[in-house]
Amino acid sequence: MPNPSFRMFLPPLRATAAIFGLVLLFPADHASAGRILSEEVSVTETSVLERGKPHEFLIESMDVSSLSPSARLLAMPRPMVTPELAEAMHDGRAYTAPAEWKRIIRKAAKAYRLPESLIAAVIRTESAFQANAVSPKGALGAMQIMPETQKELGLNDPYDAEANVMAGSAYLRRQLDRFGSLDLALAAYNAGPANVVKYGGVPPFPETQEYLKQVSAHRKAEAESFPVP
Repeated sequence: MPNPSFRMFLPPLRATAAIFGLVLLFPADHASAGRILSEEVSVTETSVLERGKPHEFLIESMDVSSLSPSARLLAMPRPMVTPELAEAMHDGRAYTAPAEWKRIIRKAAKAYRLPESLIAAVIRTESAFQANAVSPKGALGAMQIMPETQKELGLNDPYDAEANVMAGSAYLRRQLDRFGSLDLALAAYNAGPANVVKYGGVPPFPETQEYLKQVSAHRKAEAESFPVP
């Protein structure tokens, strides 16, 4: 049995052996104590190299995009996952099939006498066909409608793809009737009709001017899916 003075220093020796991997050499009369120390270290201590490995989270090693059409959104930086987005995902409103988008766009085009390719181009520019989209300014849904405009249009659920597109198309039709020009209507849709009136045309905002270019380019791309009858 080891003497009391050795037992007093056992914890520091254990820590030293575990951390630095030292081979401890004991005098012959302490051989028993050395064996006990070796056994305790092997059973109770975890290798420093093992403890030094960062904890691996399961989601970091998974292909989350393969789980469901909206699962990839979970991998977005945390500030991007807003309460509205989380609610939409929870309620199963985060994904709309391509065939359903076509049906919705054709319905809205017929109801508001707008080219299908135009509506599709606006949706692509505004949200890239994400029915659950939320902008930093608070615009919601496929056609990025602001809360006040939602109330004006009677839109109760901005994440409902069909309701959002119908409301957005109605608003676009209103601007087109008011200003009589597609560029001015799109500028009003993006920057607000008050700014179109204020500047007597397309406002000199880089965002709005780029918006018009994007809608035009996307409309040409969408023409294959929505050819002019």
